[in-house]
Amino acid sequence: MDLIATSIAWARSISNSVRVNNSCCSDYTKEYWQPPRVGWVKVNIDGSVPKHTSSAAVGGVIRVHKGNWLFGFGLRIDRSGIFQTEARALYEGLVVAWHERFRQIEVESDNPILIDVHILRGQNKVADCIAKMSNGDLNVKCYFVEPRKGVRNLLKN
Repeated sequence: MDLIATSIAWARSISNSVRVNNSCCSDYTKEYWQPPRVGWVKVNIDGSVPKHTSSAAVGGVIRVHKGNWLFGFGLRIDRSGIFQTEARALYEGLVVAWHERFRQIEVESDNPILIDVHILRGQNKVADCIAKMSNGDLNVKCYFVEPRKGVRNLLKN
């Protein structure tokens, strides 16, 4: 299975209800997380490919327009390039959101190649932290109903 093709096919299949953050230039430069429209959820995703390990990790968070935590997820995966890792994070984020029956989904990533309009790293701190904390068994997705200890302070921004 080609992960990139699968991620793109998945996004296209639900394209009427998934929106990439098409912020205008002034929103793009905001330092902190920006909420989705009312009635939508935002999925922030990120990948991590540490130099000192034989694996990579993906993580993400799903929040509503008020910033409330709905779900987080983390997954340790086989090591691959950063683009493939970020594509896997996108795929896993959409799977989690869809599984939880969210149909109006906005996706954000700090990878400008993966998503046409990317966000600044500061706006993706929560997903970045979750990806870096994902150190469970290989290919076993962890769900976080409550934010992990290291993430709680980041949610305030």
